[in-house]
Amino acid sequence: MKQNKQARISDLFGKNTSQNAAVSNDNTESATSSSTNVRNIPQTVELVQPEPTDISKIGAEYKKQVFQTKKFPKDKDNRSFQPRWTDRYDWIEYSGQVDAVYCFACRQFGKSTTKDDVFMKTGFKSWKLALQKGKGFDKHNESTQHKENLASWREKEARSQNSTQISRLLSNDVIEKRQYYVKSLIRIVKFLASHELPFRANYDVDTHKEIGLFTELLEFTMQTDEKLKECSAVIPKNAMYTSPDIQNELIAIMVEIVREQIIAEVNAADGFTLLVDGTKDKNKNEIISIAARYVLNSKPKESLISFEKSDSLCADPMANFILVKLKEFKLELIKLLCQCYDGASVMSGEHGGIQTIIQQKLGRTIPYVHCMNHRLHLVVIAAIEDIHEPSLFFGQIKIIYNFFSRWKVKQVYEGTKISKVIQTRWSGHKRAIDAVFNNYTEIVNALHEIKSGTKFKFDGEDMALAIGILNAIQQYDFLFMLLFLKRVLDVLEPANKMLQSREMSYVTALPLINFTIDELKKLQSEESLHEIEKKTDEFISANNLSPIRTNRATRPSVLLSEYVVTETTGQRNPDQIKNVYAEVINVLIKEMERRFNENDTILQAISTSNEMNLKSLEPLSSIGIEMPSEAEMEIAKSFVEKNKSVEGKDEATILTLLEPVKTAFPNVYKLYCLIYTFACSTAICESSFSALSRVDIVKRSSMNSKRLCDLSFLAYNKQILNEVSDEAIMQKFSKDSRRIMF
Repeated sequence: MKQNKQARISDLFGKNTSQNAAVSNDNTESATSSSTNVRNIPQTVELVQPEPTDISKIGAEYKKQVFQTKKFPKDKDNRSFQPRWTDRYDWIEYSGQVDAVYCFACRQFGKSTTKDDVFMKTGFKSWKLALQKGKGFDKHNESTQHKENLASWREKEARSQNSTQISRLLSNDVIEKRQYYVKSLIRIVKFLASHELPFRANYDVDTHKEIGLFTELLEFTMQTDEKLKECSAVIPKNAMYTSPDIQNELIAIMVEIVREQIIAEVNAADGFTLLVDGTKDKNKNEIISIAARYVLNSKPKESLISFEKSDSLCADPMANFILVKLKEFKLELIKLLCQCYDGASVMSGEHGGIQTIIQQKLGRTIPYVHCMNHRLHLVVIAAIEDIHEPSLFFGQIKIIYNFFSRWKVKQVYEGTKISKVIQTRWSGHKRAIDAVFNNYTEIVNALHEIKSGTKFKFDGEDMALAIGILNAIQQYDFLFMLLFLKRVLDVLEPANKMLQSREMSYVTALPLINFTIDELKKLQSEESLHEIEKKTDEFISANNLSPIRTNRATRPSVLLSEYVVTETTGQRNPDQIKNVYAEVINVLIKEMERRFNENDTILQAISTSNEMNLKSLEPLSSIGIEMPSEAEMEIAKSFVEKNKSVEGKDEATILTLLEPVKTAFPNVYKLYCLIYTFACSTAICESSFSALSRVDIVKRSSMNSKRLCDLSFLAYNKQILNEVSDEAIMQKFSKDSRRIMF
């Protein structure tokens, strides 16, 4: 087994793999981290005060300013900036944009204080006081903070000059070995991140050493890669680059490169939908998933942009946080067409929800879509929780799951695992029903075994529960509800699966929902009821059961719960099961029609876009989408209808049919690119949380949120990560000042 493990690792890293031994610890708290069809509507609110762009950026090298003009704006005292001041104070940087002076040393190396940050943040422009002793430039020049920052600047310049001289003395062979060594570290970090493996180490009491995957992989490759072993010899012991801080830095660089590729795709599209959802990690921190939907190469695509820890669950700070992050990622917010979140009031509120605040901040209408997967969940929960019989049935299913999760019970149970009823996901209800249906015989046999106690001795509690469960699941009511609710959830399952597809758009989602409603309406007939009763009888016969069919008193429907019933309601059949059947179907249909009834004119226009009627699409112009000419639309419509009838193109969308001839119908093609950009669910956020949960294991409970978010992001986007070259990562890593030259 050990040889096989080594062989697999060797295959992953190649014959000349390069890694180096180090101690890894996830627990560190020192982690750091084309044209458009949308009108150019200005954004009216600035989220962050912008810095002038005509002075040096943070991290840039100092370059003495050369002034092309001798005329500068004058203040009320007829005074202005004088270029000769830069000869006396070489730290001065002048911004013509704001007509103010900044301190290069303090901006680059200082920390903002409440006392003297005018030369760092807002700029100094009191020209009357500029050269007065004890004020202006003189006061700042003599301040302790400025002197410390100036010393740091001079030290960096000296170190940079010395490094340049040293690099000339280094042989190409040494540089190559150092680069090979760092690339080896990069490959190990990339491998562990993409495979969702923990970096952290376990402390070995016997050897008094930390041992973890990072360490073991480095040690293994040292043994198998002679070149790496040779390269590590030229690395100083104080620059091994294996600390948790360096790991975090490499992880952050990988996140930056992967995100840059995703953002480039989004910005190249004609528009995008913002998708946001939240969850909690094992430390109860709120983690939000930010994603985007756009059209790439005539196909809708959804990409995860970031995982972020949110310090507030209130709408206003969270909306600001999201917008600041999107600007930080350099996403072109002018192309934001649509927002898709769940139905929580903090997200969907019409007056104070995030979707409203974002529209206010950006100063334009951006339609909000309530995630259809969440809506479907609410429909099912309404039918289950508001009606007594289904609620009672799933209560019994929960008891079965809990009982068969006991270790001793598992010893006599020979079926497959009983699924848990997950309250937040209706699909969990379907899996639980399917598990009981498929393992019914095994469940009954196990309960009989526990009741008799022939193989194992069970205590009184186990036997009492087994007898109670056995009695409950052999009742006709239970068996009918099992077959009935299985049938109902089977009808809803195709919609649930399709809404989770990345290709599913708002255009195609609504027809699917309408089809599902029609299928539910078919279940309202007497024939459908008799069919389920027949299947129940067949199930009873197949399992050799003889249940008693209860005949409870008729009760009013929950649909009439808010009314005083003084007359008969047409419930002539005394059989309660028929009343429950009708009630569940009616509630599902009414909830589906209510929750999927869009009042927004823009979304209504999107839902009718397959008709290619220019008049019905006119509301889209209110959000900045340009309409094609009527003639272009009519010709494009004829082309689409003709090609849709061709054999093998039945499933083709308008977008894919127009793609080969987009130069003939450029405006119609761009219009439908934007239409298919509208999302219908936040399924990508839900799937990204699966990656987060796989990374956020118990062993990593003390890992800080930044590292958790970065590693989860890389795990989800591992395909892109694996395509990133080691050279690109190393170049970014070597740009910062290092103890050794690369």
